[in-house]
Amino acid sequence: MMRSRYLILPALVCAGLVGCGSDDSSTPDVPEPPIDKPVNEAWNYIETPHSDSFNSPRIAGKFEVFLGESEEKVIQYINEGSALAQQGDMSFDLNGDGWINRWDSSAAGVRVELGLQLSTLGSEIDRVLKTDPDGLGAGTARPDIFVDGHYSVFDLLRYIVATRSDLRFDNVIKPEESEYKTHEFTLSWDENGDGDFTNDGVHSGSDLWHFQLMASNGDNKDYFGGLTFHMYSRMDEYWLKTGDVIRFLPTGEAMKGRRTLAWKHEIDKKAKNGGKVFADALRLIVDDHPDAAPGDSGIIATQIEVRPFNLRSDVFQPGVITGMDYFLSAAADYDVDLGFSFWPTLSTGVPFNSFVLSRGPLGQGGGFGNWFGRLIQNPASLMGDFSTQPNCMHMNDQGGPSELIGGTGMWTLGQAECNRWFNQHNGSGGYMTNTDHYTTVNNYGVDFLFLGFQQIIGNELDASKELQVFVDQDKLLRSDFGNYDMNSCKGGVCGTAVLRKLTPATAANPVGNAAVLDETHFGWKIADCTQCHNEQRDPNGHGGASWPVNAADGFDVQQPHYCATCHGSNGATARHDQETRCSFCHNAKNDSTQDYAAVMPNHGEASAQFLLQPDDNRSNHDTVSYYMGEPHYETGQHYVPRAPTALNGEIELFGPLWVPHNNAYSLSKSFPGTYSCMSCHQSKQ
Repeated sequence: MMRSRYLILPALVCAGLVGCGSDDSSTPDVPEPPIDKPVNEAWNYIETPHSDSFNSPRIAGKFEVFLGESEEKVIQYINEGSALAQQGDMSFDLNGDGWINRWDSSAAGVRVELGLQLSTLGSEIDRVLKTDPDGLGAGTARPDIFVDGHYSVFDLLRYIVATRSDLRFDNVIKPEESEYKTHEFTLSWDENGDGDFTNDGVHSGSDLWHFQLMASNGDNKDYFGGLTFHMYSRMDEYWLKTGDVIRFLPTGEAMKGRRTLAWKHEIDKKAKNGGKVFADALRLIVDDHPDAAPGDSGIIATQIEVRPFNLRSDVFQPGVITGMDYFLSAAADYDVDLGFSFWPTLSTGVPFNSFVLSRGPLGQGGGFGNWFGRLIQNPASLMGDFSTQPNCMHMNDQGGPSELIGGTGMWTLGQAECNRWFNQHNGSGGYMTNTDHYTTVNNYGVDFLFLGFQQIIGNELDASKELQVFVDQDKLLRSDFGNYDMNSCKGGVCGTAVLRKLTPATAANPVGNAAVLDETHFGWKIADCTQCHNEQRDPNGHGGASWPVNAADGFDVQQPHYCATCHGSNGATARHDQETRCSFCHNAKNDSTQDYAAVMPNHGEASAQFLLQPDDNRSNHDTVSYYMGEPHYETGQHYVPRAPTALNGEIELFGPLWVPHNNAYSLSKSFPGTYSCMSCHQSKQ
């Protein structure tokens, strides 16, 4: 009430002045006091700072699109070589490093024919679709789902068809006329370019067209096998995000049968529930959690009624239910202990701009991004469709349930055809994909929510544990990641130091006579003490002596979090509950003009990037990826997955690359995250 009163006063004064100096006898309008906007209850379950609104970029950036089927060859080579390696035959290990991976498949000349590749800009997609080129709507074809300026994967296809003479829609059924509540269509591609749309085989007049998708990989060059994941989502409901890589292709009849089986199942489920949306169960899988006890995994909630929280009103229309709404409903209405964090543009350059699960019923588990959620439909054992060794015996040739699980018919198309569509290098596809499930639209209900925990061993930084680092000329090299050793430094043999979380002084717990800084300090809340307190500005140093450094732990440069041990944290805000890999979100790749960007001004090197040269990039040299000193296996004892690889499977080394000073391999000497972050930004009391 006090704030409203003071806001009104200027208006009343102004009204009085107008009344005295004017012959107008009309009563001036007095503006209504502003009304505080209620906070969305979703923020009760979000661990990153509150924002009244988001500003997710409208469709922008570059999009890569491919047409037609692509045969997977790289993973075939690796899997075959790995199987032989188990028997002692290392003939596929062409570089002799003891591992079968993409370095070897590339050396063997194994490539994937990517097919027709198209590139376009988001601004061009928006411009063309605003003209309603096909009569399906100016802008998105699903204005009931997306707000103006946002589009679906189907809208991307509309753009491609509208701008190419060799593609055409033969027929389109709108969602209100479709038994699956989506745009159904037949599409023809004049692949051979002869002007005849009827003689191109499966590409002519086909209703089998759907999409594969790989979310933006940012700066990474990481091959995903066959380019992308086969998706079961409705094409016109899947949000097209900046950097998505899309392949449009006619799938097999069985794969179409699998996805339409799921869609019909969803519609029937909602009708059975009287138009309400339910998740039948929430299944918890936490065997990998460090605090898990026998019996913790299993069903922890049933018949979860799902409601829209309308948190992402910058993208979706009111009332649209997304994957995040399923988990928020479980947290808000069924007392499931869950927490979310917002990921902006990541240190890898991925424009993620979405929420992820960051805490589950057993807590965080000491890592970053270890919790994951999936929305699962499982009619006719749908969850088992994709595998590195698929078995199509649970479906018939049309994708329906086979007689083995109570249906009719059997799979008669052979193992090769089964592998063609359902063999994925990491078993992902359908509803089990490495994509953003929290913005997936599902207004119907699911068989169960999958809430899992997987201990990620790798470039996590646990500031509760000390970490030895190698001291290079301009950075710290991690001893736990990147396969560094004492001889990895540019200046010869490395020095060593120990990173640990330090404790800042407080007014209640000062250190000697050192002043604990408060609001009167001219540099209050400026994290980088060295902007003012440095040898250039004050050669006499700290009280006439040199500026203090943490020599006891092996450092020879000023570190603001070390200053804090005597002078306090200088107004540093309390941290949220994510406590590792701070630079993953808080990095200079974020745009400070974006509403929810995690920008850190005045944090020295932690606020900046440096140009990593190709010779210094470990990914350009290491043919084996090491995590915590041990090889990380994906399939088979001799398969290490990562290598800088182009989409066609060929090794493609990194050029010069701008990277944050705190990254997966090296850390800043003056602001070594996560240790400097955790020292000054204390946990909430």
